[in-house]
Amino acid sequence: VNYWDWCMAGWGASCIDIDLSPWAGKSNIRIAFETYSNYGNPLMIDNVSISQYVGTEESGTEKEKLQVYPNPANGSFYVILPEKNNYTRLSLFNRMGQTVYATILSGRTNRIEINQENKLVPGIYFIKIRGSEETLTAKIIIY
Repeated sequence: VNYWDWCMAGWGASCIDIDLSPWAGKSNIRIAFETYSNYGNPLMIDNVSISQYVGTEESGTEKEKLQVYPNPANGSFYVILPEKNNYTRLSLFNRMGQTVYATILSGRTNRIEINQENKLVPGIYFIKIRGSEETLTAKIIIY
């Protein structure tokens, strides 16, 4: 067996990442693999992993400043703002970049409750907090 034939190790097929977020929270999901082979070689699928991580990641400083819990959530969750609170607007975006919720933060405390149960479809959402000096983002998974 020539291990250099596998993805990311020379020639051959490349490794493939598939976004499964459209099916988050759904049951009985099946994934099929289709391929063609050269000279009758069999299909080999190995090292399949399913992960909760997605390609868009908050920076290390944003993780420390902006907290979201519980995460994943059923549509009701809390956003904890940094101590130095000069933020004016909170927006919630779906993975297509559409605003699904927005509120003004002026005069609010550091703990914001978002209650959107039964209004959000399961999937990955992004929270954006805007202020006069900076903008922070965080990810939330709705089930």
